[in-house]
Amino acid sequence: MRRNFNNNTLRSTAESVLDGDRIWIQLQAAAYQASSTALIGFLEGQTKAVSPGYDAKRLATYVSVYSHSRWGDELGIQALGRFDDEQMIFLGVSSQLRGFHEFTIGASQLEGVAISRAELYLCDTVQDVWIDLNQTDYHFTADEGNHPFRFELHFERPTTSGLTTNMKTYPNPTSGNVMLQAEAQEITGARLYDMLGRLLWSSERSFTQMELDLSNFPKATYLLHYQTAGTWQVTQIVVR
Repeated sequence: MRRNFNNNTLRSTAESVLDGDRIWIQLQAAAYQASSTALIGFLEGQTKAVSPGYDAKRLATYVSVYSHSRWGDELGIQALGRFDDEQMIFLGVSSQLRGFHEFTIGASQLEGVAISRAELYLCDTVQDVWIDLNQTDYHFTADEGNHPFRFELHFERPTTSGLTTNMKTYPNPTSGNVMLQAEAQEITGARLYDMLGRLLWSSERSFTQMELDLSNFPKATYLLHYQTAGTWQVTQIVVR
């Protein structure tokens, strides 16, 4: 997490860099021994915004793992504020290998007292699977292309065994408005992304029912991330 020119921002406080927490997420493809690593650092004074000298966009390698900023940027290095075990980080993967391939994703290295003591769970939003990365790496398959928001990285033990659907979306598919309705506990936040990982709409207010106007959106599949009971979940909305 450093640069080789005009390096007067990263070294603003040497102690904050040394005292931070870091995690390296590694993606490996069984074929061709291709691999990629993303670094997420938790440093005092940093924010969720993309900061020159700290954050860096991912490289377009044959296989790539990256984290998302809150605006959908795909980052190979991401600097966030002080470590908080209640936060969640979106991860995506990309492959230029033709066809379906087997991959392994896991935490290759941890650095820092706080993160070393934390739980470490990975959620596969496609397969609705939770994995304890402190115990094992996760094996999955993916085809050629970019897969933004495929995973969620959590630092607390999940309260559910998978991504149960706690929100109804109807009509879905839709050509105009779609109703968002909580089935049990209220929704405390929602964000809509396209398949390229771009944030299109967000709401931070709590609700049990909300109507979302998608009439001006192109025909496509969108990812709706929503928070309920302190856990982020994801569902798809199709505009046709």
